[in-house]
Amino acid sequence: MDIPLFPEQPGQVSNGARWHARLAILLSAPLNWLPPSMIEKIFSRLTRSYPSASKEQVQVIRDAVCTVSKRCRSQEGCLRRSLAVVVATWLKRRSVSWCTGYALEPFRAHAWVELNGIPVGEPDEISLYSKVISVPNFGEEIAEKYGE
Repeated sequence: MDIPLFPEQPGQVSNGARWHARLAILLSAPLNWLPPSMIEKIFSRLTRSYPSASKEQVQVIRDAVCTVSKRCRSQEGCLRRSLAVVVATWLKRRSVSWCTGYALEPFRAHAWVELNGIPVGEPDEISLYSKVISVPNFGEEIAEKYGE
């Protein structure tokens, strides 16, 4: 998956956040080789367990993942990065939505995380992408159910 980006420029993160990100990257690594439908099933179960994270929490987690992993920070690292962010958020007993999509002319694919339909840490170009898979988090399901 790929989006025409410059390498990520993560913000400063604490040592604790870095260790948390390393653990999430390790735990999410096997997901990289699963078909998208299986990842969707796994994340559907994980994200129903906990309430939504805040945008600030997700941004710190995303920055930590990008800080500790060159692969997640690279242009080609969107899948690894998004999987690690979802797992890291889950480890903190919170949830975030996981999405994949594509853009045309030229064709490119991308994976990202979002809260309430808003991508976290992504460039404005993300609006050009059509979502193919979107795994909502628990907080979004509650809001939809009760019309909030």
